Amino acid sequence: AGAGAGAGAGVATMSIHNEEEKEDYLPDLDPKFRGQIRAGKRGCRPDHVWVVKDANSNGYGGIWIVSPDNINTFLNMTQRQRQSEIGNDSDSDSGNASDKMQEEVTSSSTSPLHENHRYVAQQYAWPPLLYRRRKFHIRVYAVIMNGIGKAFVHRKCFLHVANEEFNMTNTNGSGSGKNVNGNGDGESMKGAFDPAVHITNCCANSHDADKFAGEICADFDLEHDDEKDHDDEKDHDGEGIISLKEFYPSVSASVKTLAERSAPYVQGGEANGGFEYLGLDFILSYNQEDDGTRTRKPVAYLLEVNCPPSQDTATGLKHAEDLHDEVLRDLVNMWIVPNVVHVHENENRDGAMGPCGGWKCVYGDGDGDGDSDDN
Repeated sequence: AGAGAGAGAGVATMSIHNEEEKEDYLPDLDPKFRGQIRAGKRGCRPDHVWVVKDANSNGYGGIWIVSPDNINTFLNMTQRQRQSEIGNDSDSDSGNASDKMQEEVTSSSTSPLHENHRYVAQQYAWPPLLYRRRKFHIRVYAVIMNGIGKAFVHRKCFLHVANEEFNMTNTNGSGSGKNVNGNGDGESMKGAFDPAVHITNCCANSHDADKFAGEICADFDLEHDDEKDHDDEKDHDGEGIISLKEFYPSVSASVKTLAERSAPYVQGGEANGGFEYLGLDFILSYNQEDDGTRTRKPVAYLLEVNCPPSQDTATGLKHAEDLHDEVLRDLVNMWIVPNVVHVHENENRDGAMGPCGGWKCVYGDGDGDGDSDDN
């Protein structure tokens, strides 16, 4: 849903651009916008910030950002009283925290969480890679061939971008009192986070035509030169294409791990050429090397897996529709047509594959050897 948490797998290294960015600023995909959003001293991670999502929700609903400043908003009255009693029993150094808890215990509001729902909690991914000062996630397309034990990732993907410039200030600038789920009573909610800053889901943002960034095309195979203008590479509709080549190793490693760990639970497909078509959402970030080389390792944190993903665009823009068409056309040519032909001709379908197009094998025989258009 694009709130910004997850667990990453697999990294590649890149050198940082300058000491100033290393110390104080969040990284940005566009070189022209680097060094503009401060991350705090040495990019310190915000303490104890988590993203909570209702497992029963869909799209961008049922998402909250939870921190020590607003945790009591999510506790029921009994839990708040217990927290307050714990605070009162602590030593004097915790006096301020205890006072804050006691203050919120007197609130008449109830927790937005439901006792009979299940929730996923993930630590806020830090530092988030930005796009022109805004937070974003990427939608990646993958397919798992159950019957032959292979998994593929397509080279084309989307950037989905938040409507407002990024910051970690835990107040809603609009004064609406809404949290990232859009709940609130019209008054300023203590510890609320502005959804327009943290939510990157297209469905949540496309209503604001003035701020919505659109559906931005990206490519894992595209080389990008920081010295060139960021929009030098264009798709057929004249829109800029973003290079994400340095993040492909991390994305592919996550998909490989997903295929390996889900294999015991995914059955069938041997007889009919079945497959799982997936849409995966990732937050991009970096890990700092500890070897003194001043290098960063690009890492993609997996947020969630959608099976199957929606093939509708939020905008209907031609370049977005074309990307969807390319991904599905390559899937049909690689797997569906060859299997239909083999069945029609009463041949053994085992491993029947056509040209891969933009699909690359990341799991199975010859991991990573699937070059575009050649296999």
